[in-house]
Amino acid sequence: MEGKPPRILLVEDDEDHAELLARALQAAPYGFILYIAKNISEAFSAIVDFKPHLIIADVLLSDGQGVELASRSHVKNSRIPIILISSQGGGIIEEEAKKAGVCRYVVKTERTISEIPDIAAQVLHIEQ
Repeated sequence: MEGKPPRILLVEDDEDHAELLARALQAAPYGFILYIAKNISEAFSAIVDFKPHLIIADVLLSDGQGVELASRSHVKNSRIPIILISSQGGGIIEEEAKKAGVCRYVVKTERTISEIPDIAAQVLHIEQ
């Protein structure tokens, strides 16, 4: 990724949350390039076409769960890190996410939405 702007695939079906997350990521000094998918199906197409360096996905989507992205072999084989975001606290979903290989689980709050760019930078090993 050296010398290339990091590409982030945001998978979020709530338009308000997608807009807040997109604004936070685009305002960050890291030069992120962002693609927004509204569901799992769009996300799999974007993985092939957009070739993201990082996926940030909501837990519950209109056509499945964000954790499905971590369990699909072509995502696992490409080793794309995944940050799973949820409006609810951890529990069973967080445990399943960790087993599937999700690198971070973040509960969506006003504060954590504003911290998403820094969390993404940490996952991508970008100096802050």
